[in-house]
Amino acid sequence: MQRIRFPKTIAMPPKANKASVEKLWKHFACGIGDKAKGLFHKDFVALWPQSHTKIENAGDFLKIQRNYIQTTVLRTLIAGNNVIAEVATVPLNGMPCFIVGIYEFSGGKIIKAVEYFADIDEPAN
Repeated sequence: MQRIRFPKTIAMPPKANKASVEKLWKHFACGIGDKAKGLFHKDFVALWPQSHTKIENAGDFLKIQRNYIQTTVLRTLIAGNNVIAEVATVPLNGMPCFIVGIYEFSGGKIIKAVEYFADIDEPAN
């Protein structure tokens, strides 16, 4: 019987993954999101659960992200191979919102992004 050999994955230090997510949003804030292409794994996929949207590749994800012209990373947290980012942003339509993104890494590249969006409302009474 022949043994199945699985390829070894290269794990990056968690702080390097965190720096990659911060760099990604910095590129978006500067309007140069296309320069972030090297941060993504070849099998990248993005999910936006609230709109049932699945983006199949980094190129399409970056095209959509061009719409976010002002971004501020409020906080990033490391959780194993994941980085969680809380971001305040203003898209081209001018309606400010918050994004919480969970970015999964494989071999030092972002392989999956799950992003949740929340509009900014009036304070509750």
